[in-house]
Amino acid sequence: MKSKYVFTREYNFWEEDHYKNFDSVCGYFGKDYDPCKNEKNSPSHLVFLEIGVFEARTSVFLLDSILNVQLPNRPRGILHCIDPEITENGKTNLFLHDNYVLYNTTSFSALTEIINKGYPKFDFIYVDGEHNACGLLEDLVLSWKLLKVGGLMLIDDYEMETLDPWFYTSHKQFQNTPRLRFTHPRIAIDAFRNIYRGQYETIIDNYQIGLKKVLNFPQK
Repeated sequence: MKSKYVFTREYNFWEEDHYKNFDSVCGYFGKDYDPCKNEKNSPSHLVFLEIGVFEARTSVFLLDSILNVQLPNRPRGILHCIDPEITENGKTNLFLHDNYVLYNTTSFSALTEIINKGYPKFDFIYVDGEHNACGLLEDLVLSWKLLKVGGLMLIDDYEMETLDPWFYTSHKQFQNTPRLRFTHPRIAIDAFRNIYRGQYETIIDNYQIGLKKVLNFPQK
């Protein structure tokens, strides 16, 4: 059966771990998960955030497998997507749904906007935008503020190849300076886990890192 989505074959970056990890995410947000449990004024539906959309491969998986599944007392969820350079395929794929919000701007601009407007916190955050340590650490710190206690954060590319050739062709800042070094995502992820230790449980540790938030600190 032909897929309704449009993807470019060479841009399928899902490793074996991705499939296993997203199966775990689907299980976590099954019928026993209560979006209202740990946050005041939290909506009864799931609210997800994705940083880095590209062709929306992960976006439509989350929409089809979790957010569009209606359970008793839980309506369809909403996906917030951030990507300043989403592809035409990505826009086409997202357009097949009506329960998403697209921020066609930088992650810093979008995340600070969400924080300042006081939006409801997210049940799940997928971080797959910045691939250099400085930018990624910024995304992690801002995103953590927006994650509910009991929510999950999944961070991609912990085991990314040190010299990923796709990185240099897809990020404009490296096109004219191919020898420019960048710092690996692992550096930012390890720094974040060290600084925020005690506030999370590590539930996934392979090509990706999955953290379950167990504490807001400082507590208000």
